[in-house]
Amino acid sequence: MSVHPSEGEASNHSHDTVRRIVKRLPVVGAWLLLFIPSALFIGSVSVYEVLLQRHEVGRFLCQVVIYTALLFMSIISFSVACARRPIRPDKSLTPQGARPLKPDEGAVRSQHRQQRNGRIIPRITITDASVGDDDDIPLRLLRPAAPRRSPPSYSEQPPPIAEEGQVEPQSAEARGNEYRDDDEDDSEDRALLAKDEEENVGMAAGQPLMAKLGTGGHRWCRKCDGWKPDRCHHCRACGQCVLKMDHHCPWLDNCVGYHNYKAFMLFVTYAALMAGYGASQAGMEAYRFFNEPGPVNPGPYAAGEMDETWETRISFLPVLHMLLAIVGGTLTLAVGVLAAYHWYLVLNNRSTLEDFFRNVPTALLDSETRGVVEELGARGSRYRTPGAWRPDHILTRPERTRLRREARAINVFDMGWRYNLRSVMLGDAVASAPPGSWKQVAHDVASAAWPLSRPRMKAATGGHYFDYDKQGLERLKSVTTELRLGLKPGALPPSRSSGHSTPQNVGGPHVPGYHVERNNGNQWTIGESESESGGSDDE
Repeated sequence: MSVHPSEGEASNHSHDTVRRIVKRLPVVGAWLLLFIPSALFIGSVSVYEVLLQRHEVGRFLCQVVIYTALLFMSIISFSVACARRPIRPDKSLTPQGARPLKPDEGAVRSQHRQQRNGRIIPRITITDASVGDDDDIPLRLLRPAAPRRSPPSYSEQPPPIAEEGQVEPQSAEARGNEYRDDDEDDSEDRALLAKDEEENVGMAAGQPLMAKLGTGGHRWCRKCDGWKPDRCHHCRACGQCVLKMDHHCPWLDNCVGYHNYKAFMLFVTYAALMAGYGASQAGMEAYRFFNEPGPVNPGPYAAGEMDETWETRISFLPVLHMLLAIVGGTLTLAVGVLAAYHWYLVLNNRSTLEDFFRNVPTALLDSETRGVVEELGARGSRYRTPGAWRPDHILTRPERTRLRREARAINVFDMGWRYNLRSVMLGDAVASAPPGSWKQVAHDVASAAWPLSRPRMKAATGGHYFDYDKQGLERLKSVTTELRLGLKPGALPPSRSSGHSTPQNVGGPHVPGYHVERNNGNQWTIGESESESGGSDDE
C-alpha cells in the first residue's frame, strides 16, 4: 500500500526546492560572468581582430596566454571556495567552565509584578546556576532609576563559595547547571600570561581571549548550544557556527572563513586582474578601429571590398569591443575594490565582521574574577556595583564613547603584516617561521598563489585559538576591568578562595542599601535593607 504525502508536506517540499534554486542562482550567475565575457573576448578580440585581421601573432599569443592563465586560476579558486564547506567548532576543545549564562526568569517576572504593584525594590534570589544575563532582560524593566547611594565597600574577608565540583560535565545542559571554579581553571588562566614579559608575542595556549559582551563570560552560541571560539560566529544561512567567519557570500552559496579564505582571496584577485586586462585590450581595439583601420588586399575590386568590410565591421565589432570594455571596467571596479579591501583586512588580521560592524572587543578575565561577577549577577549590574559586569545599556554615554574609542583601537590578533599575510596564505602553523633561503621564499610564493594548496593548520587547535599581541591583550584587559567592572586598572574583586570561612552575612555580593546573606540552600538572598540611614547622595 503506497503512502501519499500530505498536502502540507508536499507544500514544504516545493518551498524547499524553490529556496534551493534561488540560493543557487547567484552561483550560476557568477559562472556565466566568468565564461561569457571570456569567450567573447578570445573569439572577437584575440582571434578575429588581432590574429585574422591584423595578423599580429605575437600579440595574439600574449593575449591568449595571459588571459587564459588568469581565467584558469579564477575558475580553480572559485571552485575551491565553493567546495570547501564551513568548519564547525570542535566541542572537545571547549574550555573548562564554558557554559551558557541564562537569565533568572523568575526574578525578572517577580520584579515586573512588584513594579506593577508599586514596589520598585524587589527581593530576588540569585543562584550559581541562574546568573542574570542583562542582554536578555527587557529594557522596560531597567528604565526606573535606582536611588543614588554611596559606593559599596567590600569586606576584608572573601565570600564563601559552594563545594567545588572537580568532574567536568559531559553535556551543554550539565555545563549550564553546574558551576566550577577549581584550581585548574586558575592555573590555565595564569599560564596564558605567565611567559616572558619582555616578549610581545603570545602563542595560542588553548585559552580563549574574548568574552561575551553582555555577561563577561565565555562566548556561547544558544542556537548550536555550544562554545564559540574567538572570531567564530553563527551563520543563519548555513545554520551553524563557522570558525573565523568573515562573511556569507551568496555568489559562492557558502561562508567565507577559516576553511576557504585563501581561495576566496585568490579568486577576487585573479578575477579583478582578468577583468582589468580584458577591459584594457578590448578598449584598445575599439580605439584602434577608428584610428588605425586594418589593411585591405589591393585589386580591381578593392573599393567594393573595402566598403563591404567597413560596413560589416562598423555594424558589429566596435559595438562589441566597447561593450566588453564597459563590462570589464565595471567588473574591475567592483571586484577590484573588494579585493583591495580584503587585502587590507589580511594585512591587519581582521575579518569583515570585525571591521565592518566594529563590535567592541571585550577581554575574557580570569576565572576568579568571573566567579565574583557571576555572584554579583544582574542585580549588581543594575546598581553598578564595583566588580559587577556592566553591559552596554548599563554604561553611561561617556563610558560607551570611551569604550568604543579605546577598545576598538586594540587588535590583539594583529601580529605584523608579514605574520598576518603568511597566516592566511600559508597557514597559521608556519606563519611565525620566516623562510631561510631564496628557494624557500620562491616555494612559499608559489604555494600562496596556487589555489589548490591548502594552508597548513595547527594540529588540533587550528581556527579555535590564535596567536596574539601580548601588550594589546594587557591593554584590552585594563580597559575591560575599568569600564566593564568599574575597578581601577590592577584592582580585582575580592578573592573567592575556598580556604576562608566567613559568616553567612559577610563577604557576599554587596548592593548599596540592601542586606545580603547566604541561606542553607547556598543561595545569595538580596533584600531591602532594614536601615536606610547609611545612604548618601554623593556622586
